[in-house]
Amino acid sequence: MGVLVYHRFMVIREKHLTSMKCNPVIYTALVIGVAVCSNSNLMAESDQTPVVVESPTVAIDSAHKGASKLLNGFASQIDNYFADEIDTDKANDTSATLRVDFADPSHGDISANAKLKLRLVLPRSQRRVRLLLDVDDEDIDDNSRSSSAQSLSSTDEDRSLALALRFIRKVREGASVNIDIGARRHEQKFQTFARLRTSAETTSENGWSSKINNDLREYYSTGYWNRLNFDFWRYTREGSSTVFRTSTSFKWQRNHAGARVDQTIGVYKELSRESLLAFEALAGYNTSPANESESYYEGHQLRLRYRRNAFRPWFHFEVWPSISWLSGEDSDPKIGGLIRTEVRFGKY
Repeated sequence: MGVLVYHRFMVIREKHLTSMKCNPVIYTALVIGVAVCSNSNLMAESDQTPVVVESPTVAIDSAHKGASKLLNGFASQIDNYFADEIDTDKANDTSATLRVDFADPSHGDISANAKLKLRLVLPRSQRRVRLLLDVDDEDIDDNSRSSSAQSLSSTDEDRSLALALRFIRKVREGASVNIDIGARRHEQKFQTFARLRTSAETTSENGWSSKINNDLREYYSTGYWNRLNFDFWRYTREGSSTVFRTSTSFKWQRNHAGARVDQTIGVYKELSRESLLAFEALAGYNTSPANESESYYEGHQLRLRYRRNAFRPWFHFEVWPSISWLSGEDSDPKIGGLIRTEVRFGKY
């Protein structure tokens, strides 16, 4: 009975997570309800056969292993459509991340947001096709940066839920073209979109690495959205785990005059195999404010970001204390922060 309850729970969980943006309260209530139901069934069966009750840590590990197994099985079923013969031993890099953020954006109101990121890899397509849930820049493979700069992801800019099919084409060494075709749910409405992302990367003899990418999206209802980004980074010295990085982006979109310019300068340090630390300075500028009362310079922010792998290889948490000076608030300093938890499934 415990296995049957667990199976039903995993089916309900998969349907709930992929159909909408996850609500932490609903998800917690579901977990508690299944646990109570499972315990009650175990107690009912205790009169017939002796039952060994698992410890909480063993139960959590079993649930995580079962979820990863279901994810890999689902990926294999889809992948097998690309070949006549079924090979269950075919390596697959499919992964999913359940992320929950608790943020205080320096306005005094704490908000909670949950998001499921799915990256379904199809090896039989020669790894040129992927199925993605929640499309953003972090879905791009980027093994060139240090682990510290790469693992500390940026704040999610687009909170909408998107599902897309990605076609990957490697033009040459260090250059690629990705095409996404999909649909997203934004502001209670569904709309289709197409995305073209081109990138090129080089490394100089003096240790500096650079990457230029352009992200062009066309949404059926809201029109185009384009961002051009320039990244430069290098290790502070040979053999060091500290990386200096600067990033500049220009963003244009329909019904917005001018461009938005964002600048980030950061130092990223790998403290150990389990923990990372970053110090970042951010600034925003608008070349054409919406009205005369708004300032061209939108403000700046300083933030410290700490990320750690704890308890299990698939669990991470981050803490982001920050202080901001926004032009719209008379440049008074505002203290904010974010706490993030991540649970990874599949390959991690």
